[in-house]
Amino acid sequence: MINEGFGVTSMDAQGATGTVKVIYTIIKRRDVQQVVGIIKRFNPKAFYSIEEVRSAGEGIFPTGKQGLIKNFPNFFRLVRPGK
Repeated sequence: MINEGFGVTSMDAQGATGTVKVIYTIIKRRDVQQVVGIIKRFNPKAFYSIEEVRSAGEGIFPTGKQGLIKNFPNFFRLVRPGK
């Protein structure tokens, strides 16, 4: 189902009301709307933040849309009940 090709890193964290999952991804500006659409499709109430990255290195960067996110289909699922 998800085969958009964005690489992600995730970690479990503690939010104000319970366990949450923090997800990081570095994308091109032109892909912001697509990624926000993916987030909203899986969790319409998800909190997300968009920041400018000046440089990134020493990671795994897809050379195209290779489907890296497909290995993490539940990342955007609601981990705890929303308010």
